[in-house]
Amino acid sequence: MRTMKHLSILAVALSLTTLGSAATKAEPKLTPEQIAAAATTVTGKLVFTATITVSSTIPAADVISCGAQATVLDTGSGNSIFETAAVAATRSGSTATCSVTIPYSWNLVTPTADFASLSFSVNVPATPATPAALLPNRVSSQTLGRIPVPPNGTTTTQTLKVTI
Repeated sequence: MRTMKHLSILAVALSLTTLGSAATKAEPKLTPEQIAAAATTVTGKLVFTATITVSSTIPAADVISCGAQATVLDTGSGNSIFETAAVAATRSGSTATCSVTIPYSWNLVTPTADFASLSFSVNVPATPATPAALLPNRVSSQTLGRIPVPPNGTTTTQTLKVTI
């Protein structure tokens, strides 16, 4: 005769067995060899062009840097790709401009189902020489959303207006 305690233990055991079988049914992670065999190489360029309005009190001699980032999660393999690039902006009075280019070559198992998350940042000063040179400073960073992975050979342009 089973007691209430035995039934509770049995219910827990059945739950764990069900969870275990569900976990084993999850899609297995691909090996590097399987990824290499299934992947398609997608190449192109991401170009971020920014016009920056300088409203903050920033010394004219401070270098303004522009940075762009792209993150891709290949859903077919579970691999992540991180891209980043930065340049110095050209400044004239209270306006600066920059163009950041990220050339890429991504090996993706599911390129038509994958997305690239984009972001952009502006930093002043770009490279401080001493801790005291960190002040005053100004940073503007923004996500730009996500886009489908562009077709092979494509140049994708993002045009931004930023105020620092």
